[in-house]
Amino acid sequence: RTIPLDRAVVLGRRPTQPPGRPVHLIAVEDTTRTLSKSHIRVDADDDSPFVTDLGSTNGSALITSTGQLELHPRQPRRIPAGQVVKFGEHRFTVERSAAR
Repeated sequence: RTIPLDRAVVLGRRPTQPPGRPVHLIAVEDTTRTLSKSHIRVDADDDSPFVTDLGSTNGSALITSTGQLELHPRQPRRIPAGQVVKFGEHRFTVERSAAR
């Protein structure tokens, strides 16, 4: 599934709309029971995408060639295209789209 970052995206078990600008809400089926209701946020600006763990119970991390780099709650972290992000026991990859 591809989700454009024309606005922020919040992923979780049953994400809710945060105050302020509307975001895409993506409910993720969670048979592992490792996701918080609103677990992680993905944003982008002109420079690059960034992710923010929303204070989840089971945390989020960037998967690197040497292991995992845990995300600190509520602290946005810039990420490069191709980065794999783990949230609970789920993962997604951030990819840059073709030029418009």
